[in-house]
Amino acid sequence: MKINEIVIDVLKNTIKQDGRKKTQVDIANALGVKQQHINDRLKNENMKFNTAIEMLAEMGYEVVVRPSEASDKRASYVVEKGEARIR
Repeated sequence: MKINEIVIDVLKNTIKQDGRKKTQVDIANALGVKQQHINDRLKNENMKFNTAIEMLAEMGYEVVVRPSEASDKRASYVVEKGEARIR
């Protein structure tokens, strides 16, 4: 699954506080861009990492970067709104 597909899936399953589904218009308004810009981002199979982070954060998600092996004790990172922190 490509990152734009993940963001689309998250958007389809994100519910606002009033119980309605979040839309591209909601994301656009929150990010201060036009809805068409959000649509273009979602169509881009090579979406930039920061773009995905920005959109996911707006929907209440964070990105976790961690070693692929559970036994690996290296640090994990949480990336949210362009800032990373060690978990």
